[in-house]
Amino acid sequence: MKNILFLNGYTEYARDYYRFSLRFARRLGSTLHLAHIYDFRNNLDERGYDAFVRPGEFNAWLLDVQREESMELDQFVAENTGKQNMPLIGETYAYEGDVVNEVPKLLEHGDFDLVVIGLVAHSLLRDLLTRNLTQYLVDTAQCPLLLLPPRATQNLIRKICFATDLTPGTLSAINYGFDLSLRLSAEYQLLTVVKEKDAVPATQDRIDTLQQKIHGGYTSRLPYRVVVGNPEKEIRHFTRTEGTDLLMLTTRQRKRWIDQFTQTITKAIVREAAIPLLVLKEDYLDVYKV
Repeated sequence: MKNILFLNGYTEYARDYYRFSLRFARRLGSTLHLAHIYDFRNNLDERGYDAFVRPGEFNAWLLDVQREESMELDQFVAENTGKQNMPLIGETYAYEGDVVNEVPKLLEHGDFDLVVIGLVAHSLLRDLLTRNLTQYLVDTAQCPLLLLPPRATQNLIRKICFATDLTPGTLSAINYGFDLSLRLSAEYQLLTVVKEKDAVPATQDRIDTLQQKIHGGYTSRLPYRVVVGNPEKEIRHFTRTEGTDLLMLTTRQRKRWIDQFTQTITKAIVREAAIPLLVLKEDYLDVYKV
């Protein structure tokens, strides 16, 4: 994973999101690129923008955060990598106005392996009327998305859960999560939710078959759980009780405007996320690299 893009919307949690991105990039040895987005179509107070940050001032804002984080990271970096330098900071971009139109252009022409963006809670109706950027990217972006909810960026990623419905691209997604867990020195487990109890044995057999195809010469079985119930509720319950630090989900790309009105399990979980979410697109799993 060479290039990570952090989309900075200057919400009240922007500093936490940026610190998390710095640490994440450092652990992966990635270059962190920055895009500053100001969407003035919405009320600033309602969106929670930092009243002290305005266009033209973001360089000073970044330097302050990097300076603070550099001091805080000294011990972390020494313990995890033995190096004292910060992640390499790449290009910086700035957009004002209708960011839902501008940011996808940046992603289309940029060579980014991951996009990091903070979550802002909105109602479903508001998202549909205002084209919320995060939900729009969940539908349309080709690269993986790392979505950060407020107050959920303080912990290191030590336990990763991939919630899968065993679609055809599942093996590629399992391999992606497996590689990421190795890079982050994190635990990795699989979760599948079925609606009927009778489906459990067949689901377990499918997972056992997939386990034999995991790349990298991994011979031990990955821990997995098959549970019965409502997928959205069971995924939330599992991640909460298991102490999951990062939840992986897959979704398909939705380019048509009408498709973006469709409510999916991934969208529902994104809307009320309590932990960082990594969203992978089923259409591009074969080309993703950690």
